[in-house]
Amino acid sequence: MPFKARNKAGEPCRAPDHLVDATTGLCPAHAPEGRERMAELGRKGAQATAERYKRAGLEPDELGPLKNPEDARRWLELIGQAVAAGRLPNRDGQVAVRAVEAFLRAFDVGELTDRIRELEAQLKKLKRVRAA
Repeated sequence: MPFKARNKAGEPCRAPDHLVDATTGLCPAHAPEGRERMAELGRKGAQATAERYKRAGLEPDELGPLKNPEDARRWLELIGQAVAAGRLPNRDGQVAVRAVEAFLRAFDVGELTDRIRELEAQLKKLKRVRAA
């Protein structure tokens, strides 16, 4: 059977024989209602994919506050469990882990700054005692 339809490149359609209508010689995409049918199939496929990737995620009250390294450790454990259980997509888990890492870096800087101020105050006190 000769090809009746052509693809966008102008080449003959290469649909497998089992998809070609025996009476028209056209595949579902090139049949008269093909464009609408293919668009509908695309929408259904996108919807099915979105549903498959829609996950429960983690609720803020499940995570609790993030104020210290112990909280960060708890968050990382929950994030890991959620990714492993399929509740949280890998990409979202990676983003959440990076946020916890950024928190820990900021926490460390804050702790270091506080310690430096404390040591500076002690040094001033010692200088005053020596000067007296």
